[in-house]
Amino acid sequence: MPILPIYNATNFFGSLPIRVSTQATRDRDHSHFHQHIQLCFVLSGELKHKINGTEYIQRAGSCAFILPYMSHTLDSKNSDDTPIIAYVWFEESFLTERGYDFYAYGKNTAHFEGRLIPAISDFPQFQDDAMRTIRNIMEEFNLQKNMSYDKLAAYIAELMRLACVEPARKISSLSLRQVDRINLAVSHIIRNYAQKINTDDLCEIANMSRRSFTEHFKSTTGLTVSEFILSVRIFNASKLLFEEDILYDEAAKKCGLYNQSNLARVFTKHLGMSPTQYVKQHNINTSILHQIPIRHRFNWLLEE
Repeated sequence: MPILPIYNATNFFGSLPIRVSTQATRDRDHSHFHQHIQLCFVLSGELKHKINGTEYIQRAGSCAFILPYMSHTLDSKNSDDTPIIAYVWFEESFLTERGYDFYAYGKNTAHFEGRLIPAISDFPQFQDDAMRTIRNIMEEFNLQKNMSYDKLAAYIAELMRLACVEPARKISSLSLRQVDRINLAVSHIIRNYAQKINTDDLCEIANMSRRSFTEHFKSTTGLTVSEFILSVRIFNASKLLFEEDILYDEAAKKCGLYNQSNLARVFTKHLGMSPTQYVKQHNINTSILHQIPIRHRFNWLLEE
């Protein structure tokens, strides 16, 4: 199983509890996962979307609900039309603190108002309503300082309400306790990735036996403990490389990857490119020039 880089949405948020963006894509994303909830709404075009190993065809008017630690890959390179996607990132607390019955469980399940949220929804019979709702989310976010978090939460809740189609499966209180314990270990890894991390210490933090901990850790995150730790280190190293003017050897040491030689080895093995190639590729992918034709294809995006 390949190591999955983490996209940590924290660096997109700044001081905001929510982030909204629009992107045109003609490529294949590498497999990755997030630490926040992400909604991936296709405004136009068509793409393949693999979520936790299951492949879907996502067409215009559909939305993917990506929960924390769900691995996913977008593939639009064979599409006849360049897909245009609206992204929304937020934490579970963004809804729950405003009184919504929303729970994101592990890597596979979430429910809203007692109903299951599917990985992908085409909003049968409600596609126009869903498109209108995502448009409202984007317009509200574009108000920037004047935007209403309560209104944004209400729009997200409405999108989930349109997507939910069946009653949620019951989750035992024991399972919830197990996930909470695993989350303590996950938080420890994310805070201390630059240090040596011992599985026995993580078991103690989670208050589990080694066997139970390793089993529940993989069922919750989709990765083994060592895969997860390495993913966190690769992510933070890649972030350092394109956010700061830093030597590769120094970046490796700051992220628990020891030295430049080891950094190059893990990048080549798990990302398929050297650190230098990664930085160059990232600089190309983050160009904002694609936003200009996007805004002209959707008149309501022209208003700032």
